[in-house]
Amino acid sequence: MSERLKETGRQIRMYRLALGMSLQEFADRIHKSKATVSKYENGLISVDLETFFDISAALGVAPAKLMALPKTVGDSAVSGGRQSRQYLYSYARRGSQVTRSVLDHYSGEQGNLDVTFFYDVPSFEHLEKCRGIYEGSMSKEGPILNYQFVNRRNSTEHTFLCCLESLDNNGYNMGLLSSISYTTMTPNAIKVILSPVQLAETEELCRLLTFDKEDIQRLKRDNMLTVDRR
Repeated sequence: MSERLKETGRQIRMYRLALGMSLQEFADRIHKSKATVSKYENGLISVDLETFFDISAALGVAPAKLMALPKTVGDSAVSGGRQSRQYLYSYARRGSQVTRSVLDHYSGEQGNLDVTFFYDVPSFEHLEKCRGIYEGSMSKEGPILNYQFVNRRNSTEHTFLCCLESLDNNGYNMGLLSSISYTTMTPNAIKVILSPVQLAETEELCRLLTFDKEDIQRLKRDNMLTVDRR
């Protein structure tokens, strides 16, 4: 069993579960048996080209994302694969805990990157258990990173993320994630940290993710919610 076959099966299963789709529903959509689909997801059998594109259409995912091994420098065998992964952290005071999310970046058009956003995952090993899955794009202008997403489970929800690259060498970027809260039906924005590596979930991380007195002072002074990039 090749690593490529296993990874493709894992990607198919991850997207299916993240979208809340049962094995039977998915099998019906691509006109295959549950047993056959299970073998696809476990990397036990190859997927023919026609079925592969049927799977892509059923999941609403670009074909490259289903066979996306992490791209390594000089490895032409995985061109079009995942370009990078970013770990996004926010802080939910209601639960007094850090919320973990993942942004997977893929080659896009006109210099942009296609991005899949797995919001609120229990662990970075189980993205399929995310509370929400979003598809969108990222553009970069100088030190500014702009993301736009649409909720795959509820297309009326659009989410935006804006980050400024850090001026120092702390390795992460601060930003704001904004959308409409479907709990209160009001616009909202939360402070987030975007990092190329996993961060220790310490009290210091929680402090960085919490709006502090300086943030509130700037809000009162400028009537604008902003965050320091450090």
